[in-house]
Amino acid sequence: TVIIEHLTELIKIAFNQGDPEQSGGMCIPLLSYILASLMALFRDNQLVVGISRDALVVLIREAGRCLLDSRLAVSATHVSGLDASTSSQMVRGMNKLALQAATGSVHHTSLQALIMLQEQLIVQETNSPIETSFNKRLSRIVMKLFTKVIKGEELSSTPYSKSQMDLGAV
Repeated sequence: TVIIEHLTELIKIAFNQGDPEQSGGMCIPLLSYILASLMALFRDNQLVVGISRDALVVLIREAGRCLLDSRLAVSATHVSGLDASTSSQMVRGMNKLALQAATGSVHHTSLQALIMLQEQLIVQETNSPIETSFNKRLSRIVMKLFTKVIKGEELSSTPYSKSQMDLGAV
C-alpha cells in the first residue's frame, strides 16, 4: 500500500515537473518508469493482496485525472509541445494502469474502491462547470472499470464465491 501511495504521488510530480517547452510540462521518462513499476506490482498476486481500498481509490483517481488531462488530447498536442505519438503512448499507459489496477486487485477491494470513488465524485461539490464536467467524465471512467471488474468476476471459475471474494465487505 505504501509503495502504491508513493508511486501515485510520483505520477503527480512527473506529470507537472517536465520541461514545459518540450513535453507539455511532463517528465515522460519518469512517467514511463512509474507506470511500468505499478503495472508490475498489479501483476503480482502476492503483492496485490496487501493493497488497501484507499490506496486503490487514490491511484485510480490519479490515473483518471491523467487520462482526462487536456495536454494528452490529440487536438492539444501541438499546443502542449507533446508529439502525438508520445501523447498516445501516455494515454495507452494510463489506461492500461487504471484497468490493471481495477482488474488486477483483489476483486472485493477493487469493487469497494470503485464504489467509494464513484460516491466521492457524485457528492463532491464543485465550484465551476469545468470541475462538474471533469467529475462526470471521471465518473464514466470509473463505471467502465467497474463493469470490467464485474465481467472479470463473472468469467472466473467460481464467480462471487465466498472463498474468492469477501461479499460482506462490498
